[in-house]
Amino acid sequence: MEECLAAHQRALGHARAAGSVLGEARALGGLGDAYYQQGRMLTAHAHFVRCVELARAHGFIRIECANLPMVGAVELFRNELAAAQASCEEGLRLARRISDARSEMLAYDVMTSTAQLAGDWPCAEAHARLALALTRRLEARRFEAEVLARLGLAIGALGQVQEAESLLDEALQLSHASGVRYSGPTVLAFLARTTPDPDKQLDALRQGESMLAQGCVSHCHVDLLEAAIDVSLAARRWQEAERYLAALQDYMQHEPFPWGDFLIRRGRALICAGREEGGASTPPLCARLRLLRDEAHAAGLNASLGAIDVALERLTATSRIEQDASGLS
Repeated sequence: MEECLAAHQRALGHARAAGSVLGEARALGGLGDAYYQQGRMLTAHAHFVRCVELARAHGFIRIECANLPMVGAVELFRNELAAAQASCEEGLRLARRISDARSEMLAYDVMTSTAQLAGDWPCAEAHARLALALTRRLEARRFEAEVLARLGLAIGALGQVQEAESLLDEALQLSHASGVRYSGPTVLAFLARTTPDPDKQLDALRQGESMLAQGCVSHCHVDLLEAAIDVSLAARRWQEAERYLAALQDYMQHEPFPWGDFLIRRGRALICAGREEGGASTPPLCARLRLLRDEAHAAGLNASLGAIDVALERLTATSRIEQDASGLS
């Protein structure tokens, strides 16, 4: 990934020295990809946006089309779901106009992720099926593994757990065959979220962590750690949840991004709520959770709301019981 970044930086320098606007637009898109791979989402966003602006201004429609879905992808990490959707819809319009199946596939892939964060599972399933058909048409097996996993997660969330596990197992096999460091931890993250088998769940997380240690593309780190945090919280394994939160914070140390920051603040608040046994700290903790709920709702991160609402209900009920007991005494 460092060599990839350095090569695109050199390309940008040569393009500007030669006065090649086309070369500059291409290099900016490449730099966006390189920074994305490293998890530097804010820097990636700036480069993708500049690439698209330059391509649009000079009529480089294929470059604009190819990079619009990546603008959408990094907008997700900025908690800008509506903007991500708009970027992908514009990318789809251009892709259909110039018959660019790869850009169309990527737009549907990012739109699947957008629906996933929004908790709109029927929409996530529909977009994943469209993306999957395009990956198979293009024989893009690396993307097929990722999209198949997103489809599995969606139908699992819709209650078709057995079929979802089968798809996720297939996606994992395909990931090993096509490049496990691109999507392997993502597939394992979705498997851990979907399977009702606690042993399979823990094994998926352990495998995913082992892959991350070998060096993986950024979305693998975020997907695996997000799943590990939520799975640990649901199982009330507070120390494990804290460990995964620390790992996510460490991953973002060079360039924090809003989605990761939200996940960390949400996770820590939910750990406090899970350990809370009542007392003076309950009202400020409830206020903290309500602020997180408002933030998630404003951003459209509806998939994050359920655990917050459950924690608030439990804390509110506990506080009410304590107040009633105090009144009786």
